[in-house]
Amino acid sequence: MTPDSWPCLVAAAIIHSPDSLGERGVRVFGKIVTGCAFACATLMLAACSGGHRDSSVLPVQSGGAQQSGGGRQIRDFGETIVYTIPTANANPGGVTNGPGNTVWFAEDVAQGSAPGRIGKVDMSAQSVTEYQIPDPTFGCCISHVSPGAVTLGPDGKIWFNSIVGSRSISGRKHPDTVALTNYFGSVTTDGQTFSLYGYNPSVFGAFVSVAAGSDGNLWFTYQGGAGGVGGVAKVTTIGTIVQNIAANYVPGSIIAGPDNNLWFTEDGARIGRVTTSGALSEFSTGLSGYSISNGNITTDGTHIIFTATNQNTLRAYLGTMTTTGSLMALQTVPYSGRQASMPVVADLHNYHVLDTGMTQVPIYGGGQTTFTLPDPNSQRSGMVESPCCGIWYTDKSTNSIVQFY
Repeated sequence: MTPDSWPCLVAAAIIHSPDSLGERGVRVFGKIVTGCAFACATLMLAACSGGHRDSSVLPVQSGGAQQSGGGRQIRDFGETIVYTIPTANANPGGVTNGPGNTVWFAEDVAQGSAPGRIGKVDMSAQSVTEYQIPDPTFGCCISHVSPGAVTLGPDGKIWFNSIVGSRSISGRKHPDTVALTNYFGSVTTDGQTFSLYGYNPSVFGAFVSVAAGSDGNLWFTYQGGAGGVGGVAKVTTIGTIVQNIAANYVPGSIIAGPDNNLWFTEDGARIGRVTTSGALSEFSTGLSGYSISNGNITTDGTHIIFTATNQNTLRAYLGTMTTTGSLMALQTVPYSGRQASMPVVADLHNYHVLDTGMTQVPIYGGGQTTFTLPDPNSQRSGMVESPCCGIWYTDKSTNSIVQFY
């Protein structure tokens, strides 16, 4: 256990209490489940409130018609199905694949003024389930956890990072007793148990992104903190930070690469790499003049793939880099300038870049194709490619998670 961390653990067992749901956007059926029992390990965590909202959803297709239940159908590429999130103003963020035919996503509900949630889409059941994160207590005040990034951990749980602000459920601020605290947490895939670990923000600044490493640990990027610009930290599945690597430039999105190292974007036109033993490298050759801080990063199983912008040309680019840090290619992709980031994923044959539309870029050559999305002006966030069921992205403006075939 490092002196930098504030190790607080909440084990929350959900107690079911059914209630009814109404209609929100699409017809929703199900129940609301609230309440939790808990145990607090150390320091300031002393209370929690949790629960889950379990709802069967009739998703809305891109054409506006409702789709009934049943098995997956054969679809034309470019079709979208929109799943409205039951909780209003859910502010969905990061998204990840879960076990089976599920995807999971973070909900910073009402931007931290309500309890955060972790959501799940069950593709087989065509349902959305939300699990409320327990509220930690700081002295006199109970605050809400605001999840941002999510990933499937090496222990089979869904892990997320978060920051909790200096506001209590009552809406009052208590500067003497409540401080910004970073949280790293997990939830079991049955939604029954949350674990929360708190860390000193003066050391770790603001959490950004998280990935599961090949070494059985989790790795997250953070900005600010004691190191100034931020860094990359390794944390065990019991919440112990065992390594903290300071970066030379502000880090962003992080992934596990095909070479068993961790790769991440950096401000200042760089791509960073850190080995599981903590050796840091930062690559910038060929990237001068580009901005990668608002981009995203993935792998096609062989190379590192990322998005970048160039404010001089007002264009966006899809970059390919070897695992030795050599830039192979930068190709132009459509760019609106209206999105905060440009997520990218890869399947066996194509890269997919998300902006106001979805652009398909063939891996082995050929022309690009851009597909229209349900709401071109929406604010989009995380994106993931499901092994079975298309591409999924979260949409803050429409309060939904969208399946793209």
